[in-house]
Amino acid sequence: MAAVHPGWRASNDDEVLTAELAEPSSATDSDRAATTLRILRSLDAALSATLDPNLRMRKVARFICDTAPEQLAQVLEHSARDSVAGGWRQTWLALLHWMLHARPRPRFPVGHWPVPSDDLAPDGTHIAEIIEAAVALQLPFTSIVLRDAFARLAGNEAQLLQLHPSVEKWSLGLRRERARATATTHQNWLLLDSTPAVVQILAENPKTLEPHAVQIASMRPQHPWALQALLLQPRWLGNDKVCEAAARNSSTPTWLVLALAPLLPRKIQMALVHLHWIDRDARAILGQWHGVAMLRLSAHDPGQAFVVDEDVDLEKFIQDFAPDHC
Repeated sequence: MAAVHPGWRASNDDEVLTAELAEPSSATDSDRAATTLRILRSLDAALSATLDPNLRMRKVARFICDTAPEQLAQVLEHSARDSVAGGWRQTWLALLHWMLHARPRPRFPVGHWPVPSDDLAPDGTHIAEIIEAAVALQLPFTSIVLRDAFARLAGNEAQLLQLHPSVEKWSLGLRRERARATATTHQNWLLLDSTPAVVQILAENPKTLEPHAVQIASMRPQHPWALQALLLQPRWLGNDKVCEAAARNSSTPTWLVLALAPLLPRKIQMALVHLHWIDRDARAILGQWHGVAMLRLSAHDPGQAFVVDEDVDLEKFIQDFAPDHC
């Protein structure tokens, strides 16, 4: 189990996050809140000193791996809930960027990731412990987002692909080639392509502009991995209009809707509460953030998460953990 770190700071020598003194095990709620704020301030300062998004992601990965589960759960919950009002948007953006890269990857082709997952993902035991801590501390946002983001992948995800009639007559190789092209002659019909590998190329193409990215994020039905391929690019993950379009899309998984919400203005977050196709618990969490007691959270079951990792038997973890905490 990871050591407990009440705060983090950027090293003057190599800008690597390094641990400070350990927090007493008998910490009160106020102590935990103060510790969480110290960690967030230090992490935010370390991220501010790093401009390259891939280096930022590696810093976050080290922070995730080296921080105790209980503290991580509180950092994730606090930075998301207070992302806009508390000024933690940059921190949550970096945490979400890490999450999109570190979660289990499908076996069918969905494009490439700039950073190998082995360099980013903690072992399954650590993820399970963060979920356990989040449930014990009654942090529903962190519980649901981590549970579903790191869930075992469904075997039929490749079958969810529904090609638009205007693109299905073209081979995948041709569509990928056209997506890489600097000319935009074929871009209109390419934007209707929901193939994750094609969307990933379009998302990286400098010729793809905000209206194009919004169209990709808005298309219904859209393959969930196509949405992720778009959001893997920092310029689109940090774009309000693209994130709003993805959050409003009925094809977007619940965990991703919740994860995108902290990046959006309060008015948009409130609008998401009223979208009937969004999961009830997700809308309840957003409502609680803004004092809207219109929905009630159902009994939370952390046991729906099955992290893809051979180091931990999560089914046994569920059996041992769920009866005491659900």
